[in-house]
Amino acid sequence: MLERNRKAIEMLNADFRPLVEKLLIELEREFKLQPIITDGKRTVEEQAKLYAQGRTEPGEIVTYTIYGSNHLKGLAVDIAFNNNGKTYYLESEADWRKYGVIIRSIDGLAWGFDLWGFDKPHVQMKEGYEGIELGIRPDDYKELMKKAQREVNKVQALMKYLARLAKFWKRGYKVT
Repeated sequence: MLERNRKAIEMLNADFRPLVEKLLIELEREFKLQPIITDGKRTVEEQAKLYAQGRTEPGEIVTYTIYGSNHLKGLAVDIAFNNNGKTYYLESEADWRKYGVIIRSIDGLAWGFDLWGFDKPHVQMKEGYEGIELGIRPDDYKELMKKAQREVNKVQALMKYLARLAKFWKRGYKVT
């Protein structure tokens, strides 16, 4: 494994690391080129600089978010390939389709192109793993979200009750 990739992987979320390692192995096996992590975990400053590109700074727009990027949490990577010492991005649609098939074959990964219709080099932790940065496993996260929704429902019911009480109070009824 390239030292560059090893360093990038060390910075990723611990649960995302083995998925990326597996992906790099599969990509190299299929494309016969060494994959390169061109971007992994980013700081807010790095993300903001990318966001400025194509807006207030020269270049093409390459991101549509600052604080919403999974790169900030170490849950996303961008991948290119090493072709005779040069960074190479896939060119043919057939190669990009194969790239997507490989990503989809690894449970827990999502491809940027499937998510947004662009950003083909981007790979991230699949939706449903949102709680992972808190140390919450996917099944636990789903249960936690169900509990949170039940609490929201209780609060909404209480708000409706209080609104009815306020109507009675305005009409001069006394509540005892």
